[in-house]
Amino acid sequence: MRRRLDLAETCLANMGHASGSAAVRLAKREPGESVALATVAVQLGLPDDAARLYAECNRHDLLCSLFRRQGRWEDAIAIARDESR
Repeated sequence: MRRRLDLAETCLANMGHASGSAAVRLAKREPGESVALATVAVQLGLPDDAARLYAECNRHDLLCSLFRRQGRWEDAIAIARDESR
């Protein structure tokens, strides 16, 4: 899989998804590219891919936030409990 964040940002903007494009631009400031890729996945409605990417880069805070936004409260609580140790 080629990971072209610049292309994803442009495509989101061309689709009229200005907030999605802005979210990717902000996420690109994070170290590594997994957070930005996960942000693209969220914006494209691919929460399972986003969850996998957040877990891979150990961003459990963002994973927990994703689960909360999806109403997956038990998963969010489990992540918060397990990763706060």
